[in-house]
Amino acid sequence: MKPPSKAPTRRWPEDLDINLYLIRSSYNDSSLAIEYRRLGDISNTRISLVYDKKLVNESVRKELDRRLSAADLKLVQAAGELGKK
Repeated sequence: MKPPSKAPTRRWPEDLDINLYLIRSSYNDSSLAIEYRRLGDISNTRISLVYDKKLVNESVRKELDRRLSAADLKLVQAAGELGKK
């Protein structure tokens, strides 16, 4: 007999607003920070940086902000594309 698989308890849709709503509803703390930005000259893709202001490593957050600001991307369709450069 095969043991039951450990399936994820929550499925994440591809809609950013729904995902942010799900995060906010499960992480009900005023220290939750959400920063919005757009990437890609052609795609103008909306992304969000989500972190806890009390727990974030500020030097890492600033480095991520620097790299995202410096990214010269034409088209962004998936998060995995950000690490390719």
